[in-house]
Amino acid sequence: MSSSSVTDRVEEHRAVLQALTTAGGAIGAESPHASQRNAEWFDQETRQPLPGRDTAQREMIRALRAGAPDVRRDREAIFLAGPPGAGKTTALDELLASTRTTAADWRILNADDVKDLLLRRALEDGSYESHLTPPDVAAVEADGEKVWPRERAALVHEESSMVIKRARDQSVRRGENVVVDGTLASADAGKTSSSVSRGRATASASSSSTARALSRRLESRTAGRGATGAPSTGSPTRAIRTSSCSAVGGCPRR
Repeated sequence: MSSSSVTDRVEEHRAVLQALTTAGGAIGAESPHASQRNAEWFDQETRQPLPGRDTAQREMIRALRAGAPDVRRDREAIFLAGPPGAGKTTALDELLASTRTTAADWRILNADDVKDLLLRRALEDGSYESHLTPPDVAAVEADGEKVWPRERAALVHEESSMVIKRARDQSVRRGENVVVDGTLASADAGKTSSSVSRGRATASASSSSTARALSRRLESRTAGRGATGAPSTGSPTRAIRTSSCSAVGGCPRR
């Protein structure tokens, strides 16, 4: 196949995906086929998982935790927010270096990892075809197109956020060092903000509203509580370092 043919094929595939993921699209986050809209899995009034799905989420959280069995319990947190390519990995590497720790010392919670777990489970239990393959997708695949699992990730986006929140709260209750890799609000699009949290709550003026909100949320969950949730004489959370990276300009040099 010539390079021009490959390019044409890529563009055709992109056009198919764009049609499927636009607002109201078959594999968009608000699709009626998204996992959280499955009445067999979620209570459609409370939006909470039903017992079987709750068990599945707990199993996924255990799988996430098994990947890092020896994280430190210094009651510290790093919050990352920004689009792909904005410099989150660089910011995290710099923050770990500044704290003289390695990735193995932290519970790193990444929504993409959870989406992979959700999609893998769906492939294994058959729900990938029965629940995550809308008729529009089945139709384009019948015509020879292929919509790959990760291209359907938006269908499990909301549920992945739920699992991340549950895993994060569990880590906070246990006093673990935790890295939460999230996304920015629209007002912060194009930037990455990160903070290392410890002690009492403060936030630099350069931190994003998202990082500040996460820091305040963590403080409210840890204030006066020990790693097991028991009253503690230790300090609640404080943001002690922040940085912002532009998706275009990269990270500022220190």
